[in-house]
Amino acid sequence: MGRIDKKRGNIQKKVIASMLFVGTIPGILVVALTYLSGTNALKNSIGTNFQEIAKETAGKIAILMDKEVQEAQK
Repeated sequence: MGRIDKKRGNIQKKVIASMLFVGTIPGILVVALTYLSGTNALKNSIGTNFQEIAKETAGKIAILMDKEVQEAQK
């Protein structure tokens, strides 16, 4: 009986090890792709927001400069 228990233990260890090995590779790939996708989305979002803020600021500065020019011409 000792030999059967020993073989069963070896098979269980091998099955568990193979399941962990097979599950680890896709898990790492999913984490890496999620990270890259999230980073890319964040960069695009930040870039778009800064672009809008820059346009608004440029418009406000143009308005202020126009007012200053008009006051200087009076």
